[in-house]
Amino acid sequence: MALPYGAGQINASRLLSELSTPTHPGTQALMDAVEAEQLDLSACQADIDRITSRFPGLVMGMREYNLDGLEMNLILETDEGIVSDLRALTTQVPGLGSTEGMASLGMGLNLPVLLQTVQKYAREVRQNPFSCDELQDLNNAWTEINVAMNNPATMMIGSALSGLRARIDSLTMTDGEPTGTGILTIASQNPLGLLSTVSAFAPELGALGLEPGGETKKIKSMLLPPDMPTLYAAMSDTAIVLGAGLSDSDALQDELQAPASERDLLLHGHMTGEFYHSLADVMEQVPSDEVSASDIELFKQYAEIYENMEYGVRVDDAGVEMNFSLDLK
Repeated sequence: MALPYGAGQINASRLLSELSTPTHPGTQALMDAVEAEQLDLSACQADIDRITSRFPGLVMGMREYNLDGLEMNLILETDEGIVSDLRALTTQVPGLGSTEGMASLGMGLNLPVLLQTVQKYAREVRQNPFSCDELQDLNNAWTEINVAMNNPATMMIGSALSGLRARIDSLTMTDGEPTGTGILTIASQNPLGLLSTVSAFAPELGALGLEPGGETKKIKSMLLPPDMPTLYAAMSDTAIVLGAGLSDSDALQDELQAPASERDLLLHGHMTGEFYHSLADVMEQVPSDEVSASDIELFKQYAEIYENMEYGVRVDDAGVEMNFSLDLK
């Protein structure tokens, strides 16, 4: 379907073939302009065919582009097997996809299934490695990813973690220190098991007596700064929610029941102009060698121009779809 402001497609196999043996004058002119040599892919053709059969190409388009903002998307095409594996990774995270608050970031990614999927693909590459010299880094990368995903910490926490969402409602300076309010949602297929694991690092959480469907609990800890906003926690059968600086602790119960916008959403985030404004104010009051005056001024400009910036990654029938939208003031 054609999009209002255009669409385009890149065929991976044809692109690599053209770069290897240019047939169009424009390709040769471009390569001459950047002084690029023709690729000799003859020794890698079998490996290239293997990759392009699983990742046929890219599709991109612009749905909106005017004075009110823009909306665009890009789809990394994959074969049906990868689509199926990616769908198995997705999980429901309360509130994922919502643009409440001044900023948010969340992912619906079932870590136990991710571990199994990484092991599966690492095993495939190990049993049938890429043979050409130029692709040896792919063999090494899958080995390193598999080792990283199978470390004890990942196995311990990841076995019960299936998604996260952090929402920032306010960001201010209090007594010379940055502080804020918001909500952290931790999705889990076994929240009691996850709580037990986390309690090894934060005993205060284990001592709250949280239980699925139980009441909201106030977190008390000597380790928290005295000016820290009041912390609350609540639990359902599928998630644990932590709230900072809430005026109504019952809001956590509503957050546990908040719907996710899409079943196949892997990642979602948003930032408002208000967030950029608050961030610039905090950065001005907390000098840092890594942040210059020009950086702060840039954030102030974003605050004046942007109403809301939203982005997401979801599983599409054709592969992985990445969306980006920007609403201007």
